[in-house]
Amino acid sequence: MLRGFTARLLLGVLAIHAVLLPLLFGGVLYLVERTYQDQFVDHVRSDAHLLAVLAGQVERRWLQGVMEELVLSGHVLFVRLVDASGRVVAAAGEQDGPFREDFFFGQHGDGVYHIELPLLGGEAGGRRLRLGYDEAPARAQIARAWRRGLGLAAAYVFLTVVLVAFWGRRMSRPLLRLRQASRSIARGRFDESLDVESSLAEIRSLAEDLDHMRRELVSQARHLEHLAMHDPLTGLPNRALFRDRLRQALQASRRRPAPFAVFIIDLDRFKEINDTLGHNTGDRLLQQVASRLAAQVRDADTVARLGGDEFALLLPSLGREHAPAVARKIVDALAVPCRVEGRVLEVGASVGVALHPEHGASASDLMRRADVAMYAAKRDGCGFALYDPDLDRHSLQQLTLTSELRRAIERGELVVHYQPQLDLARGRISGVEALVRWQHPEHGPIPPDDFIPAAEQTGLIAPLTEAVLAAAVRDCRAWREAGHPLRLAVNLSAYSLRGDGAFERLGAIIRAGGLPRGTLVLELTESALLGIPLRVMEKLAFFEHLGVPISIDDFGSGYSPLMYLKRLPVCELKIGKSFVMEMARDDSDAAIVRGVAGLAHTLGLTVVAEGVEDARTLEMVRALGCDTAQGYHVGRPMPAGELLSWLRDRAG
Repeated sequence: MLRGFTARLLLGVLAIHAVLLPLLFGGVLYLVERTYQDQFVDHVRSDAHLLAVLAGQVERRWLQGVMEELVLSGHVLFVRLVDASGRVVAAAGEQDGPFREDFFFGQHGDGVYHIELPLLGGEAGGRRLRLGYDEAPARAQIARAWRRGLGLAAAYVFLTVVLVAFWGRRMSRPLLRLRQASRSIARGRFDESLDVESSLAEIRSLAEDLDHMRRELVSQARHLEHLAMHDPLTGLPNRALFRDRLRQALQASRRRPAPFAVFIIDLDRFKEINDTLGHNTGDRLLQQVASRLAAQVRDADTVARLGGDEFALLLPSLGREHAPAVARKIVDALAVPCRVEGRVLEVGASVGVALHPEHGASASDLMRRADVAMYAAKRDGCGFALYDPDLDRHSLQQLTLTSELRRAIERGELVVHYQPQLDLARGRISGVEALVRWQHPEHGPIPPDDFIPAAEQTGLIAPLTEAVLAAAVRDCRAWREAGHPLRLAVNLSAYSLRGDGAFERLGAIIRAGGLPRGTLVLELTESALLGIPLRVMEKLAFFEHLGVPISIDDFGSGYSPLMYLKRLPVCELKIGKSFVMEMARDDSDAAIVRGVAGLAHTLGLTVVAEGVEDARTLEMVRALGCDTAQGYHVGRPMPAGELLSWLRDRAG
């Protein structure tokens, strides 16, 4: 950089001098000749008589004598005086060859310098004095002048080169420093401060601007690094930073063995809250959850948000004996309701725990096994679970079950059974509830509790619901044609209503069935209503236009959202069997059944009591005001063909 800049500067200066030096030397030659002439003029000026001759104030005879004296003096070889017409008036000295008329002065080519001077004014008007000088003395004088000119030119060029090299080096040093700094910045090295000394204000300003840019890049790089490793919503470490710290903990344990625990935490009802109340409320809730988690752990522990409503903890020096207590502490802290924008929200959490080195020696194994334990805790509703190898086998079975469920829907392996419902006032079967069963070709019957949750988590619940509804409507139409106008209840999952076109597809099945209005009832569990976003809730009126009312299943087991009874096209309430089956032994359950029945009748709704397993319970639900009874005492779930035979036998 240094040599290149200086060399280019020198080449530029020399290129300029390549033009200037010829002009300089031409000027030197011109000055030499003028010097030679000036010497003659000085000689003339020193002789008063000659001045008089030049002024044309003397006679020709006297001028002839003066001209001869000039020749004899040795300075002049010849002198001639010519008039305006070119005729020689007077002459002295010898001249070889003709005199060139076109010469004013200069070298004639015969070893003689010719000079012509006009005479001034008076009678001498138009006369010229022509002189010839010996070339040898002139050449010697020109050579001396030439050498002096070359010396001056060489000195000038040398000084120019020295000055250019000096200033070039002074300018190139700060520029080289700026170049090195810019390359360091381009490589991502921002730790070197830029302090450039230069006499040029422009370079100092450039250095200051570059240093300011470096500081801004340092600030932006730190900000981007923080964003890359932290969750922007909660400020907690993200998945990448958590895995990095987990790897560091594994490396430290290899040098000095010590246990540690990995917790995976998933919020239980966050999706319902987020869908119902909006993302802004969901974000505020996540921030409160993050603060609570950070308050429950030590400074050396790591709390991270992995994404969505999933969090993770890395707890050094925590073994099997203390891990359950810490997990219970986390569950209890998140069970306390949160106040967000004036609303009190209960979210809860499921925690999975994996221990090192007991449950894994790699980051991926520990996180996966803590995740498996978390899903086990969520499935069992126990708050937290410690990893166990049996959970892996269950997870593999669930994964296999999910893949086979898709094929089962396509192949028609799912069958619909129907459980009768008894009209308590008339004493006859008034309707049935459709219940899906999976007849696996290898494993036999698979209960709904094993595959319905998997269908909801994987998005298969929509095609499953549509298949069950289509089969149930088809069977109901066949019963009506056989003389059994039964009312049909079909369970509807909240997840089956969220996809695009869900209402349109269900509506098409209902219209194709051709059942009279009020024959088909769609059942939604009370807890499912909380999971339906408000925008979807408002679309439930779509079914009312089709003549399909809504039944709220398991009423009283959730949050008792009485406002839904006013806003939705509800026709009946179904009391959960957890209340009905125990009311013979628990007076409080009987009071709940009586209260729900009274509420329903006040609102003009009918009441269905599930879980009627014996004759005593049947009489109790009748006495407490229920309208319909359903349970094993009334009839077990059975296929459509078997139900038709059962109805005939009962009627006979």
